Amino acid sequence: MTAREESQGALAMHSKSGIYHKAISEEQQLMFTGGNRQEFQQAYRKFAKQNITHRSCCHYVERSNDRCYCGREKLAHSSDALQYSESCDVKWSCTADTQPIEPSSFGEIYFNGFGVESALAPYARIDHKMAPDVLWRLLHEVWDLPAPKLLISVTGGAKDFFMKQRLKNIFKKGLVHAAKSTGAWIISGGSNVGVMRYVGEAVQSYQDPFASEQSSLVCIGIATWGTQDNKQCMVGENCQGKFPAIYSAKDMCHECRLVGANQHVHHHTELDHNHTHFILVDDGTEGKFGVEIKLRAALEQFISKVMSTGVSNEHSVPVPVILLVLEGGKGTLQTVREAVEMNTPVVIVQGSGRAADLLAVAFKKTKPKSKQDEDITTYPSDFEVFAASAVRSLITEVKEEDIGTTLDVVRGCLSNRKLITIFNLKDADTRDIDKAILYALLKANKSDASSQLNLALAWNRSDVARQEIFTAKRRHQWQNLELSKSMFTALVQDRVEFVQLFLDYGVQLSTFITLERLCNLYSCIVLDETAGIGGAADLLRTLVLRKQISRRIWHWYWCTARNVDGDGSASNLLPIVGLIVQDLMGGQFPSIYPEGTCLTGPDCSSENLKKPFSCPERELFLWALLLNRRGLAQIFWKMGKDHIGAALTASKILSSLADVAKDSEEIDLSNDLHKHSVEFEQLAVGVVSDCYRRDKAMTHKLLVREIMTWGQTTLLAIADSAGQMDFMEHSACQTKLNVVWKGRMALYTSTWKIILTMVIPWFLLSVKFKTKRHPAAISDNTVGPAGDVEAERLSDGNEHFSPSKSRKQQQIEKPLYKVSISRGSHGNGRKLKKSTIDLGLAVWYFYMAPVTKFSYNLLSYTVYLALMSYFLLTDLRPVSEPDSPSVLEFIAWGWTGTLLLEEMRQVFARREKAFWFKVLSWFDDSWNKFDLLIYTCFGVSVACRLLLVG
Repeated sequence: MTAREESQGALAMHSKSGIYHKAISEEQQLMFTGGNRQEFQQAYRKFAKQNITHRSCCHYVERSNDRCYCGREKLAHSSDALQYSESCDVKWSCTADTQPIEPSSFGEIYFNGFGVESALAPYARIDHKMAPDVLWRLLHEVWDLPAPKLLISVTGGAKDFFMKQRLKNIFKKGLVHAAKSTGAWIISGGSNVGVMRYVGEAVQSYQDPFASEQSSLVCIGIATWGTQDNKQCMVGENCQGKFPAIYSAKDMCHECRLVGANQHVHHHTELDHNHTHFILVDDGTEGKFGVEIKLRAALEQFISKVMSTGVSNEHSVPVPVILLVLEGGKGTLQTVREAVEMNTPVVIVQGSGRAADLLAVAFKKTKPKSKQDEDITTYPSDFEVFAASAVRSLITEVKEEDIGTTLDVVRGCLSNRKLITIFNLKDADTRDIDKAILYALLKANKSDASSQLNLALAWNRSDVARQEIFTAKRRHQWQNLELSKSMFTALVQDRVEFVQLFLDYGVQLSTFITLERLCNLYSCIVLDETAGIGGAADLLRTLVLRKQISRRIWHWYWCTARNVDGDGSASNLLPIVGLIVQDLMGGQFPSIYPEGTCLTGPDCSSENLKKPFSCPERELFLWALLLNRRGLAQIFWKMGKDHIGAALTASKILSSLADVAKDSEEIDLSNDLHKHSVEFEQLAVGVVSDCYRRDKAMTHKLLVREIMTWGQTTLLAIADSAGQMDFMEHSACQTKLNVVWKGRMALYTSTWKIILTMVIPWFLLSVKFKTKRHPAAISDNTVGPAGDVEAERLSDGNEHFSPSKSRKQQQIEKPLYKVSISRGSHGNGRKLKKSTIDLGLAVWYFYMAPVTKFSYNLLSYTVYLALMSYFLLTDLRPVSEPDSPSVLEFIAWGWTGTLLLEEMRQVFARREKAFWFKVLSWFDDSWNKFDLLIYTCFGVSVACRLLLVG
């Protein structure tokens, strides 16, 4: 029997029932067509012709009422099948009396009239003898389904049953959360009845309507073709399939009108419109349930054996299969026993009724008293009576003579206790089903801690790993695990909670981070373009590429000799990253990974590759910052030293990355990086606030202390270069800047007194000073310490902070000293009083104070402008005249030259290490740009004045 003949038979039967199927309008056809759709349809048709077959009855053997043993009517058979036999004495078998035919029922279903807008659902009618590997190719290659990390096989009641709305919502929401959090496929019977309807409603209720195809839930319905209602709408012609097949609610006839009160009235069900994909298994029969069971089990076992899941190749495990049982009857009990025999973990939803509740109470009844024997089923003496009573009350369709057989099935379900997990709906939270599923898998692999950890890591469930694996009872198991590899995987996959878990349970960063491993961390993300991480990783990859190109342009031979790009790029990645960090910091400190930090070369022995870093937290902190990984950056920031300096450096790096992203028109990434930068600046403000509240004097020293970890610079220098105004406006910074601004003068020295002293130096006697000889003790109302910035800088390797004094001792007022015109104790005169200082020292302190220098500079510049204006207005004459250029003009030239020398001094005196970064930093100031323009114009004008004579 050909596919065309079968199609004509189905249409004839359909027309006999009085239902007319409307053709699709041109507008509807246009909705379902497009460039990508046409490519998909062509690939689907090609695969179907080569790999898909249907089954059809080839021998008509009448049973009753012009109906064959295959379940179809006589009119649905071909003439060849009718000629075979008209006798009822001939035995009919599916194997001998059916034959494969060309495919016609495949394509995409469009559900119409079901009350919700559904996406197109791919479907295929396949032979029940199809090999699982061919079916996997259909799912993965043709339908483009992502490989699952878990198979949730849902079984249970095939008829509608009652469940309280609250329990129903818990099940639905929990099932979808479990599938989403684990990347699972949900597999059910696909019909719109019983537990399969609940599964479909769960997918429809909690599915994100705006999710992409790759991130959408996969809910596959595997059903029997011969039991489906309205299947004639899914039959195409000439092996072309149906794109789309309009599955309309109005066309449902349930086949009941064909046979009246015949026994076949209930042998057809409709597809659930909320499932995303359908596999319709065909053995050539009509109205026979359960045809799909063997193929469904074979497919699940094939995926579990062939495919693997995990976050890396080293941490991969076979795709686990879990059986989720909801309600059900005798068939469900048999399914559970078969799953236990195949070592498939089973989660039984207690509270859903019937078979599920029977297994739950039997599981509880056979619970061993000793925890050491918790995996052994112990049957009490009254188990037979108790279980028989439970069967009579819960599964009422079981006959009295079949109770013994049913109890044997229950015993088979409980034969391997560690595979059974009970999930109580009444006591559950909406997010507990995924935890129950993972717990069931961990329980089934209890003896293998490594596999358990791989599963928990793949699903990012650190809470389950902490509760079930890293326990005191199992210390002997997890202590033998090689956590360093798991730590590496958790870092690459950005599993923040797992990183913290591994740090809590034995991973030492001092031995974990080596030169080789740090380079691998960068290369796994930066150099692997297929990783698909996106975001900051792509931005860092772009910066690496730019740096490689610039190195190739300026140092062609040097790059070629060391193979910077190409296959050897990973070996020299760290020096490039160091240069990138240097650029992002504006050259404020040298490259943290010099040119010798590579994986190749004469100095890179195995010992050097395994040699740990002196500050591993800083290396991982920078790695997390460059990839914009907030959680990891927070962890390593807390673990490291110099928290304020690290936070300010992080804010500067992230701010620079935000500017790079903005230049690349990555607006969303730029905004995210900017927010991350602000977060770290606020962390720095929070830490300095706490320090300032505890000890003001030590906080002031902290602000000007050299930080060896971050380039031997100071906190104020970092904040100034990054323009971190929230940090700079803090009281600690402002008071310290006031101390630096006034120099050794008392803080309350007024501006008018300073100006008056500049004009009339004798007023210096009215100014009071602080001296170096007395430490700067700070009260609640005064600030310190006294002295310039350079004198108070303390390095990590030289001088350490002294322990903080008590609050009472800190509240002692700091002494101030008047100026004495007497000669000091070092001369021949009498000694100074304790409350006075030498006049010479006072003059030095006054004229070296920044406020005095700034005031004189301002006054000098004002005089310079006045002199230049007077010269240009009154004394500018041609060079050819006598006494030209004049003395005023020479003075103006010389004065301008000194100003130009001052600008050059500012360039060389900047904090940046490299000369190029000094120039860039100087040029970033807008006023310096104006100065450069002025001096350039002045030089051009002088040159033109001297050269263009006459």
